[in-house]
Amino acid sequence: MSDLNLLNLETREFQKMEINSPQTDSYHCFSSTGHWFVFSSKRLDGLSTRPFFSYLDENGKASKPFVLLQKDPEFYDSFIKNYNIPELITGEVNVSALSMRDKILEEAMPVKLDEKVDTVYMRKHLTGMSK
Repeated sequence: MSDLNLLNLETREFQKMEINSPQTDSYHCFSSTGHWFVFSSKRLDGLSTRPFFSYLDENGKASKPFVLLQKDPEFYDSFIKNYNIPELITGEVNVSALSMRDKILEEAMPVKLDEKVDTVYMRKHLTGMSK
């Protein structure tokens, strides 16, 4: 499970947000104004991540989160894909569906973790990871 936290940039203190649910709430992204934010949450069914939105006022109090609305109110009952990394953008997306499909179907590139990346945190907090 994970929770959303709020960091006071002046005092460097953080606190858990009141809007956290018993399910996983994670990966947040703030709007350019810093008031609206979207985060992924499993609060609907405990299994699938969905995009939830909330408004953060000047005092750091978040409004009640709401899921991304769909035309069909029962959409999320049968939609099996996850919204793992929701992002807020300010511009138009200029990528065609076909070019996106072509990129997805390309052979995956082999990757290697840069040796400069600090993995101490990962080893400490992730089980099963070797030193």
